[in-house]
Amino acid sequence: MVRAQQPNPSDPKKFWCKVYQTKHEVVAAICDEDVLGRTLEDEKFKLTVNRSFYGGLLIGERVALKIMQKVTIGNLMGEHIVEVALRGGFITRENLIFIDGVPHAQFAKLNQR
Repeated sequence: MVRAQQPNPSDPKKFWCKVYQTKHEVVAAICDEDVLGRTLEDEKFKLTVNRSFYGGLLIGERVALKIMQKVTIGNLMGEHIVEVALRGGFITRENLIFIDGVPHAQFAKLNQR
């Protein structure tokens, strides 16, 4: 399981993160601090970046990377967390969608036999 850690004051960007444990998966929902609570809407999608889903702990970039390394599924919302996940190799630009101009991505790690 992922252990909670306080954000590092030297991390300039902060993210809201909530981790869920299911029978077979560990899921992290991570969003940029400034998108929590916003309702994003365009011609295809309407999404509320809900505190009940994303709003667990306020974390920094280093902790976000550690969490993404440990979970099996990630749900990411916001320009900065998506950029962190791109740099970390968890997602690719081709798999991004934009809702009201805000990038969103999901990833799943598959077990190899």
